[in-house]
Amino acid sequence: MPNNETPPREKTGDCKLVRSGVKPRTENWRKTPCSKAGKWGFLVRGKSGKGFTLIEAIVYVAVFSLLVGATTTFLINIIQLKNKTQAERTAYQEARYIMERINNRIRLAPGIDTGSSIFDNDQGRLVLKSPEVPTNLTTFYVQNGVAYEKLGPAAATAISSAEVSVSQLNFNQVVSSDLQGSIETKITVSTVSNRPDTQATSALTSHASLRNDYPYEWAQTDWTGRSGQATWSDVTKYSWDNTDIDVNSCEGDVRLGTNKNEIVIHVSDVCDVNGFFHHAAHTTSPEQIRIEDMPDQGMRVGGHFGNAADTNPENYFDVSFNASAGTTYHVWMRGKIATNGDPGTSDSMYIQFN
Repeated sequence: MPNNETPPREKTGDCKLVRSGVKPRTENWRKTPCSKAGKWGFLVRGKSGKGFTLIEAIVYVAVFSLLVGATTTFLINIIQLKNKTQAERTAYQEARYIMERINNRIRLAPGIDTGSSIFDNDQGRLVLKSPEVPTNLTTFYVQNGVAYEKLGPAAATAISSAEVSVSQLNFNQVVSSDLQGSIETKITVSTVSNRPDTQATSALTSHASLRNDYPYEWAQTDWTGRSGQATWSDVTKYSWDNTDIDVNSCEGDVRLGTNKNEIVIHVSDVCDVNGFFHHAAHTTSPEQIRIEDMPDQGMRVGGHFGNAADTNPENYFDVSFNASAGTTYHVWMRGKIATNGDPGTSDSMYIQFN
């Protein structure tokens, strides 16, 4: 039968006709038995002469669809992962930039304005003294999700971008083993987005020391009147500023304001003086008054070269003030130890705190 002719259809049990032979123009049609009389079956022929059934075609299409779907899902996941990674990088870089900017200012600052700062608060505020001009303060704070830096009288500048929101800017004072002033800063930054794949949060914590916050050196040794405190900054409380001090009646201890981190107390305002210690006139002391221990026994402990303080000393003077919590204080005492008789009785002193 020629190639362009349709095979005959029969209604007997032999209802399927297939070609045999490999050469196109010498092919012959032969009958094959059907599974059921009156039904017809067909083969889909390819160029090779081999074919596949309709069910096989459906299976192939299904497998192909699954592969396409899996590939599409994989590509979508890759894109989302890339967006997530980029969002995390943005949040981290923003948090790190803000943190480094704050830490650099802390390291250069000579001190902290504790009265204006807000500590242990997620909406905190840090006010640093300027190394150039004490009255020009550097302020860091957060408002409406934006971190700001304000230098002196200039307008505040945003140090966080519009891509992120700052939800936490927390400052805390930390006292190190060497009494060096240190600030612990906690910051939390999140990207601004409504899409889950571009949302990310970064939280950082760091410590920075006030490297310029070293003990003060007195500029002069002449203590006549109120001189000698020239190197103290303007954020200082002096004992004579408190009008409630009454040395004669000794109404309690010396109590000073709690919002100052530099406190100078002159012994002329100290009333709790006991034993051999007493006030005495002295021309080069502040207010021309000093506290003396004559004969030289008040600082003598346990005989020669004593190594412990007395539990209940008889010779002492008490200097007190209201300390501000979380504030680092450097304790200084200007005094003179005279050598009278045995040097072992006047070469040391003890300071007690309670």
